[in-house]
Amino acid sequence: MNIAILLFGCIADTYLMYLFFSHYFEEQKLLADSKMRYLFYIMFAGIWFVSNLLGNGDYNLFISAALIFLYVVVILQGKYGYKLLCYVLLFVIQFGCEFLFMLIFQPDAESYKKSSDTEFQMIAIKFLTYLIIILITQFTGRVKAKISRKILLIYLCLPVASITVMIINFYAGTYHVLLEGMKILVLLGYCFLFVGNIVVFYAFHLYSEKLEETLEQQLVLTKQEADLMLYNKVMQMNEMQKELVHNTKHHLFLIRKYAEQNDVESILQMTTQLSEEIRENEKIIFTNISVLNAILNEKYAEARKYGIDAEFYVEPGVMVERISPVDFISMLGNLLDNAIYAAKSCIDKKFIKVYMYMQDVDGFCVVKVVNGYSGMLQYEDENLKSTKGENGIHGVGIQSVKRLAEKCEGTLVCNAKENVFEAVLILSTVS
Repeated sequence: MNIAILLFGCIADTYLMYLFFSHYFEEQKLLADSKMRYLFYIMFAGIWFVSNLLGNGDYNLFISAALIFLYVVVILQGKYGYKLLCYVLLFVIQFGCEFLFMLIFQPDAESYKKSSDTEFQMIAIKFLTYLIIILITQFTGRVKAKISRKILLIYLCLPVASITVMIINFYAGTYHVLLEGMKILVLLGYCFLFVGNIVVFYAFHLYSEKLEETLEQQLVLTKQEADLMLYNKVMQMNEMQKELVHNTKHHLFLIRKYAEQNDVESILQMTTQLSEEIRENEKIIFTNISVLNAILNEKYAEARKYGIDAEFYVEPGVMVERISPVDFISMLGNLLDNAIYAAKSCIDKKFIKVYMYMQDVDGFCVVKVVNGYSGMLQYEDENLKSTKGENGIHGVGIQSVKRLAEKCEGTLVCNAKENVFEAVLILSTVS
């Protein structure tokens, strides 16, 4: 029975080690395949088990430390200083839990070492270590989808209740008076309880991941709907402009007729009406590409409304015909939305500069958006993280632009320096 419990302890330690470090580091590419990963951890637990069989007492601590150190150095990716810090933190957690357990169950270290209930103690210590690791990793670390605090609190009822039951049984003397066979069944029950806690936690974690994926999909759909509304608005503006040009021809024809009849009053009335229509549909001609011109006018007017100094320039001869109008409006709209949001929050000078030109090497259109910003930029997994507080809708913007740029055989590069943010969108125009 002691050997079986020892094997269980080595498997549990291997899992706890993986659970802890997976929240801070990526594994080497050789473990990218799931089968290879499972095989590696089975072998690791087996080596740990054999080394514990051969070792004795305090020597097992050195063996465990050496095995985990090799795992940290060889298997994990990341800076060595940060890996060493996490390595030390794991041992602090493990020894801290064992020391805490000793204070609870035994009066001193010697009686703790000579205790005949080592199997029970080991399972309880693994339980306590598991609980501490969950708490630490859920509030720190860099995993994409952590369990929400509300769900985590609901889940924690299970391991806390499990440990409480074990402690009560120990102090009540129930475990000590059991026959040897019944003790084995109780220990097996505790082992299954430990595994059950892990399985339930995994289920909660999967649920959180699915919940976050669903939320991201909803955000993407919301952003796509907003892009479609912008596209429809741009098309509506273009139609209104065409209608204005068409009506102007009739107005000019009538003005000519009134002039031939020397009807000054009708001419004044007609020119006043025409001036009002032109003012209502006034547009700056940035380019002869109607879709691009419409969206630039829309965002230019929005920037001016917030008191932002806006400068838009489109080089003659810019080609965007190969790019889908919906995709182009979505990319440019997202970049300008982000720039306007950042610029209007500036403490100092508020400005946006947009330049569109063909690269010296034919076949690429460059869209450069430069704006001022205040505060600190936030990054997550080397990706720019939005600081906007609208339930993450704006956070989809930059990633959406990157995906659409790759779809159009292009790329998006972002740089920030001295409160000036620069986004450079490069799009292929070669069919």
